[in-house]
Amino acid sequence: MRLLLVDDHRLFRESVLPQVAQHPKVTAVDEAENAESALAKAREYPPDLVLMDIDMPGLNPFDATRSLHEIAPGCKVVFLTGHDYDSHVEQAIAANAAGYVVKHDGLQVLMDAISRVSDGGLFFSDAILERIVVDKNQVRLTRPRSDAVAALSRRERELLALLGKGATLKEAAAQMQVSYKTADNQKTSLMRKLGIHDRVELARFAIREGLVSPT
Repeated sequence: MRLLLVDDHRLFRESVLPQVAQHPKVTAVDEAENAESALAKAREYPPDLVLMDIDMPGLNPFDATRSLHEIAPGCKVVFLTGHDYDSHVEQAIAANAAGYVVKHDGLQVLMDAISRVSDGGLFFSDAILERIVVDKNQVRLTRPRSDAVAALSRRERELLALLGKGATLKEAAAQMQVSYKTADNQKTSLMRKLGIHDRVELARFAIREGLVSPT
C-alpha cells in the first residue's frame, strides 16, 4: 500500500514517516507540505492511503480530499490533525473521509487506523467516536451543529474561520483562491445570516463554534 502524508510541519513529517513506513501493510511512503502538492503527487503516483492535516495554508483540505477521490478513486483519506472540532469532523464526513485521528492519541492509534482503513473499514479516535454514529459505514454527528452555523455554506464557514484567525478580507480571498469581490459578498452573506456586524464578534463566534482555536 502506497501512503502519502500531507502536513505543513516538516519536523512532524520527518518524525512520523519513518514510523508508518514500518507498518506491515505499507510498501511505499511519500510526503507533501500542502494539499496542492498532494494533488500533484497523486496525479503522478496515485496513493492508496492519504494522511491529511487540516490546518494548512492554501487549498482547503476537504476540497482536496474530493479531488483525490476523483484522481485516485480507490484512495482512502484519513484526517490526522491536532483538533477534533465538530465543524472539522462534519466536513471530513461530508468529504467521505475514511477516518479522523487526533495527533495526540499517539503512534499506536495511528497504526491501528492504517490497519483498519487498509482493510476497508473506518477509523475514528475515541474523542470522535463519542460524538458520532457509525452504521454500515455511514457516519453522522450525534448532535446537530448550531442552527446558525448550519445555515452557512461551506465557503462561508471557511471564510468565517479565516477571519476569525485574524486574516484580512484580502488575505482570506487569496487563501480561498477567490476574488476580493466574491469574498466580500460571502462576508456580507454570513454576517446577515449570523446577525453579526462586527469583526471582533465574528472572531468570538468562530471560536465558540470550534471553527478556529483561541490564541
